[in-house]
Amino acid sequence: LRDRVSGRIVGYALGSALENHDEEGVSSDPRFGENDAFYLQAMAILPTVQNAVELEHHLLDALRDRLVAAGYLFLSTLIEERMLETGPEWVRRGVVLQQIENYLRSGMSFVYLQVPLRAVNP
Repeated sequence: LRDRVSGRIVGYALGSALENHDEEGVSSDPRFGENDAFYLQAMAILPTVQNAVELEHHLLDALRDRLVAAGYLFLSTLIEERMLETGPEWVRRGVVLQQIENYLRSGMSFVYLQVPLRAVNP
């Protein structure tokens, strides 16, 4: 994600097919082996930007559009628990498969989250 004025990179998202990863939670992900889920391995926004939440939304929405176009049905990720309240609505609707308190002794809670990328028909 680049700043439109300065052109500098202010954020990024990194990942690939779920089956390419061995991070915590991946092997027990219910979509593992289905080849229809993308694993978001990392996402970061520069801490110096003033509109970090809006940029996170923009980055996640852009990622979702690309994943849907590529044929993925789900997004799985180990992400800060706060995203359940501050993330885009479609992220907040995700299913928490695991909660990890004090992840890597960071003092922060993370959740292993699985999110459908397309609207579910009733």
